[in-house]
Amino acid sequence: GGVKEGVKKLTAGQKQERVVAKKREIARQNKEIEAARRRAFKEWEALWSSPASVMRRAGDARRKEESVREAWEGWLEWLKEPEQWERVEAKREAREREEAEAEAREHKERAEEQARVAREREEERRAKEEKKAKKQERRVQEGKEHVQRREMVWEAEQEHEIRHTELLVQLCVAEFLRQLKPRGGGKGGAAGGAGGAGGAAGKGGETEHGLRANQRAMNRLYACCQDAYRRLYQQRICKPVTLVGMKAADLEGRAGTIRCWDEEREKYLVKLETKKGDKEMLMFVRTCNLEVSGKSNPKKGPSKVVLKVETLYADADFHMVVEHEEVEALAAAADKKKHVEEVMKRRDAEDEERRKKAEKEKAEEEAERRRRMERRRQEEERRRQRA
Repeated sequence: GGVKEGVKKLTAGQKQERVVAKKREIARQNKEIEAARRRAFKEWEALWSSPASVMRRAGDARRKEESVREAWEGWLEWLKEPEQWERVEAKREAREREEAEAEAREHKERAEEQARVAREREEERRAKEEKKAKKQERRVQEGKEHVQRREMVWEAEQEHEIRHTELLVQLCVAEFLRQLKPRGGGKGGAAGGAGGAGGAAGKGGETEHGLRANQRAMNRLYACCQDAYRRLYQQRICKPVTLVGMKAADLEGRAGTIRCWDEEREKYLVKLETKKGDKEMLMFVRTCNLEVSGKSNPKKGPSKVVLKVETLYADADFHMVVEHEEVEALAAAADKKKHVEEVMKRRDAEDEERRKKAEKEKAEEEAERRRRMERRRQEEERRRQRA
């Protein structure tokens, strides 16, 4: 292989120095080996060079063997004595007992060590399992908290839609009743309207009761108000979201945009982001699987919308223009009923002002038409006189 990491590569000069040093070390070792061989040869030569030295060494070996044999025979004679044998047996038994005790003690210590190691391993395993269980429990708890937090966010959005839709219905009912009220024209009409104020009020109450009791009319009006809410609060409803906790792996982490809330399915209709040119992908998703992304929705809803329902009640059509500011002001008002009455009074005043303005414009147009006719008549008169 190549040069290991951390090892400095030698230069050519350093490699040559190492080769020379190695050769010098081998030559020194060879010299020492040769000197040792010469010393050994001289010693053997001194021992075996003469018969006297050989005989002396043989006699020494014989005497040593005789002394060993005498010692062995003396030991056997000594061992044959009963007391000595009993003492030897006692020592042997004591030694065996000590060895057995030492072995038992060692075995006990080994067993205790193994038990301690096993206990430590078990404690470590339990600690790891407890830590893992706590981590898993914490992860599950965090997941539940995330789900609850997401559900709370979407519940708040649904409550906002329901509350503001009901406010729109309340506003529309008041406007429809206002449109049904008789309008007096001129002085006589105004006097007649003042004279029949009590009857009109009573009739208006009956009309409101009948309208609210008519389920079909109220369902149509609620659907119209719901559509108006979704247009007015388009920026709030169409939030950018991310799919989380999905069973399908290809859907996990997908980005999309809220379209609307489906009450029957109790799910949100989400438009998923796709590649450019691909077909639009829509799917219904539960609230627990929707996470609001940090991106803000650039699309803003209109400041006002037109509500129109044909033949809403009593063969009367309903037409109304509602503004975003009006709905927010009604939502912020403490007394909703009083605020609606003030809005209706303001609309009456605006209608009266528009009526007067229209009458004034009509009168001006009539005066202008008469002036044109007078000028035309005078021109014709002058032409006849010239003729």
